[in-house]
Amino acid sequence: MLILYEAVAVVKKAVEICARGSVRLHKFLSNNVLTAIPNSEHADAIKDLDLQSNSVTLQVERALGVHCCLQNDEFKFTAKMKEQPLTRRGVLSNIASIFDPLGFLSPVVLVGKNILQSMCRNGAQWDEPLEPDVERQWSTCKDDLSQIHTIAVPRCIIPAHLGPLKVTELHHFSDASNVGIGQCSYLRVVDTHD
Repeated sequence: MLILYEAVAVVKKAVEICARGSVRLHKFLSNNVLTAIPNSEHADAIKDLDLQSNSVTLQVERALGVHCCLQNDEFKFTAKMKEQPLTRRGVLSNIASIFDPLGFLSPVVLVGKNILQSMCRNGAQWDEPLEPDVERQWSTCKDDLSQIHTIAVPRCIIPAHLGPLKVTELHHFSDASNVGIGQCSYLRVVDTHD
């Protein structure tokens, strides 16, 4: 409940700050603070929903290119693999169409980028047909990329059931190889109940 109170306070403060600059902050969409925000300030897609009802199903919304499933409070992903010619240009077009600013899909997308990189290294021309072995690699990668819609990443990194936090640590790990660079951050929290 304390986290909800803090979230509502942040929303109210943000509205006040924007108002000082003559900017109206509105079209709110959230999985938990909407009950504290006037209905007139909600996003159009949810203005007519009864948020007090347990039967409300919130859809997947998009903000700044990132899809968020409000019902489950998780990030979702889409990738529409268009039928492109089996050329370097076609591979690049499909790889570049995946928008992942938070890097959640990097392990899957890296495979496609490595295929593209090897094509460049081997001197493949833009509209030259793929070599048979590269075509097989790309076909497998494209099949994997078409399954991106099954990936869901929880948005909240601190579980709601934790009590007041007494320790918060951020751990970073990174490594590099000839085919990629990886970085991962972990948040370690300990509440007062431990």
